[in-house]
Amino acid sequence: MIATITDYEGKEEFVQALQINKWKLEKAPSNSSIEKRFILFNSETKKLGGSNDKEKELKEVAKIMVFQDVPYIDFQIKKQTFSFKVPKEVSDNMNNLQ
Repeated sequence: MIATITDYEGKEEFVQALQINKWKLEKAPSNSSIEKRFILFNSETKKLGGSNDKEKELKEVAKIMVFQDVPYIDFQIKKQTFSFKVPKEVSDNMNNLQ
């Protein structure tokens, strides 16, 4: 299933629900498995003198992988992966998103 958040309020709500200030850098248990993946995209920056196309190409900028039954996530950006222990509420909410 793919869900898309395009409006500012939806993006803000998603980011607030992550409670990033409560994340602790810590590796997930080795026997845990990923339950959900979130892929974050951004439109390319408009360049001076570039075309004014209404449809801008989206570029993948990051991934968030949420583990099953344990409150951990992996955050991947530019080929680097960082593992975090997150509040159980955060992992539960993310795994329950439709």
